[in-house]
Amino acid sequence: MQKFIKTARVDEIKIIQQVQDSFYQCRLIESIQLINQIDVNRSFACHEILQLFKGMSLFKSQHIKLGFQCFEDIIQEIHFHKKVVEEIDLTIWCIYQFQAQYYLIQKAEAQNERFNQFIQNFLEQHQQLDSYQMGVFQFAKGIYIYIDTFREGLDKQCLNLLEQSYKQVEDFRIEILICLGWIYHKDKQFDKACYYYQMLFNQKPRIPSVANNFAIA
Repeated sequence: MQKFIKTARVDEIKIIQQVQDSFYQCRLIESIQLINQIDVNRSFACHEILQLFKGMSLFKSQHIKLGFQCFEDIIQEIHFHKKVVEEIDLTIWCIYQFQAQYYLIQKAEAQNERFNQFIQNFLEQHQQLDSYQMGVFQFAKGIYIYIDTFREGLDKQCLNLLEQSYKQVEDFRIEILICLGWIYHKDKQFDKACYYYQMLFNQKPRIPSVANNFAIA
């Protein structure tokens, strides 16, 4: 997560890495407690990343309502504090929508157009800049298309976008692998699902739900 970490203060980098390690080692309650303790008077960049890991930890530890509330709160803060949508902001929305479709698909569908408007704002603000990177946009568009089309017949473009995103982004590539494994699984392309779950397992064998999803696929 080197790119996003660089936006935080130097003294906050070890804190973010500690939380990240706790989450990927499946120490979910420890991760939540640590964030509650240390997320005080932090830079907004650090606060965003910490709350993202808190939201994911809450979902994975089956505190579903609290997980939804955590993500809603940080997205509201992003809208309040920022006029320009940054890559970390869009990444938070991507992960929130993916968690929402897993735990309460109606919620994900109901807010998908709101999510798409956020995507378009990001694109309009960044596509003409030399620093613009397609990866996070592709991540977001892939998730949006998946939620928009899976009931009527999956638009395979979502998988192409996510695969391209994985090749380009620097941060949260693990979450893109999870999305790819899950969507291929739901589309009954089990060989492809296993391929991505194996990649994920090789990198982060203790990440929440990986072993279970791999076994089911």
